[in-house]
Amino acid sequence: MLALLTSSRVAAAAGDAGQACDDAFHALTIGRDIASRSGIIDAFECLAGLLPGSEDRHKAARLLGAADGLRQATGYQRFRLHQAGYDATVAGIRAAVGKQAFGLAWDEGAALTCDEARPAGRSPRLRPRSPVASGRQGMRALSGK
Repeated sequence: MLALLTSSRVAAAAGDAGQACDDAFHALTIGRDIASRSGIIDAFECLAGLLPGSEDRHKAARLLGAADGLRQATGYQRFRLHQAGYDATVAGIRAAVGKQAFGLAWDEGAALTCDEARPAGRSPRLRPRSPVASGRQGMRALSGK
């Protein structure tokens, strides 16, 4: 799950939003399956930064609110490494939807349970991944071949 979240962040930084979304949704699925609240929180925040459309930005604000509510309930702290990206995501979504709408969506999310906060549907590109193929692809990317 942590490797998928890292892969999602790397793919997003490389401009591959589809792969980033796939990996984040896959991490969220695993986090739910193993009841990892910290993994779910991180996946919610990661996914919020990947939702592009105006309607999705409301969902993104809800996910951020849900993640914040879960952080407060569990005491789970965000790694400093991710703070700047998180701050930029929050600022961008707040600017896109407006301060009032952002606050309402955040509050809606914060009031949800972990199960209620799930993003609608699945990653639009989510497909079964072969660990062997993924490993080969990763090795090719690292070796430049």
